[in-house]
Parts: sequence; C-alpha cells; structure tokens
Amino acid sequence: MLSSPLRIVGFLAAILMTVGIQPAHANVGPELARIDPDLKDLPMGKPREALHDWFKTKIDRAALTTIAGASDYAEKERLRAQRDQRLAALTQGEVFFDEKAFTKDRSWEVSLIAGEFGRGTEESMIVWRQPGETLYFFLRRGVLWKVARQLDLDDTFEHRRAHWSAAFASEGAGAGKGTSGPTELRWPRDTLDVRLVNRRLLYGGDLLIIESRAVAEELIAQRAEAAIPDVSNGKVSHDLDDFFLPDNER
Repeated sequence: MLSSPLRIVGFLAAILMTVGIQPAHANVGPELARIDPDLKDLPMGKPREALHDWFKTKIDRAALTTIAGASDYAEKERLRAQRDQRLAALTQGEVFFDEKAFTKDRSWEVSLIAGEFGRGTEESMIVWRQPGETLYFFLRRGVLWKVARQLDLDDTFEHRRAHWSAAFASEGAGAGKGTSGPTELRWPRDTLDVRLVNRRLLYGGDLLIIESRAVAEELIAQRAEAAIPDVSNGKVSHDLDDFFLPDNER
C-alpha cells in the first residue's frame, strides 16, 4: 500500500538508484556554466554513457552543418563516417589507470596531467582534442567526476590568477611555491572545486580543473593505500631522470 511513508520513501529511493541520480551533482549545471560556459551541459556525476552522449552532441553540432552542405550523397556518407569514426576513437580510447596498463606505459605520469590520477583505484580518462581545445575527462568506477582544460602559454599565469580571483571574489587557497607566488590555486564552490595549476616549467602549460570535492577527498586516502611499491624506496618514483633512463642504467 502506498499509504505507508516508509514504502513511499523506499519506492522513491529505488527510482533514484535506477536513473543514476547522484544528489551531490544534481544541480551542478548552473555552477559549471559560470565556471566554463562550454561545459554547462557536462554530465558531471553521471556514467560514461552520458559522457559519450555529450561527445556525440558536440561532434554533431560541428558536423551536421558540413554534412548538410555536402554536394552529393556519397560526400554526405563520407562525412557521416568521419563523424562516427571520431566518436568511436574517443570512446574506445579511454585510458584505464590500472597496474597492468602502467607496467607498459608510464607516459601520462610525466605529462601535463601528472598527479591528477591514481593507479589501481578504478580511475580512467578520456581525452578530447580539437584545434584550440584539449580537455581531459576523469572517471572513477565509470562515473565522470573531474574535467581539466589545457591552457596554453598565450597568457601569463598571474593574469589567469587575477581573472579567476576576480570571478570568484576570492584569492583562492594557494599551494606550491613559484618565483611569483603559488603554483596552484583552489576555489571551493558548492559541491565542486576549481583549481588553476601552473605546469609551465616541465610541461609548457596550465590546467583549469573542475572536480567533485567529495570524490577528490575520498580518493586521497584510496590512492595512498593503492600506491605501488618500488624496490628502491617503497614508492613509485616520479623523477624525470629515472623515467628517461634505459632500464639497464636505472
């Protein structure tokens, strides 16, 4: 009988679980729009299938006008095939940060996104690249929890710091030490955190990162527990010299 309050609560909970609604991310659309208008519809907190649909929408917006303007049927079909191939390359190119994968490839550990993921903690990433835009989408257990936008060296870090400090009416919490101040700034929002990270010295760019605070805090402990032992000092070395030395010279 639906007259029972407990049954009603249980019924609603079952519906929420079925459709995959996560309360911590239920209203992030307006917040995302304020931070980065291009990401206003990003399915933060939703499964990878929702992210795949988001990719398809973005690709279609760019492709459909070109397809519509094609001169003949064969050209239209070729353009549609290119669209489908791009979507397939995105979704099939998901990088899984498991221990087996990193036995073969450690390149992401010495890249612009170094330190933004853990190994053996059910994390993965999909990279979106097009002229003038590179985005990194991070998933945990198949759910989108973080996105990072690559910012190239067409502006100073100090100017970017001033811009976001003005946008959020806060200087942000600083971390790291550079010649002109912190190398990382963090602005807490409602359920998301925004970070601006200076990685110019090693990797030639900055990162603007938007992430779920709850997931980030949970992963701190999980990553520490999952750290892979190293015979030399008990931890994986992130030293660049060690990475580039041949195996027989380490």
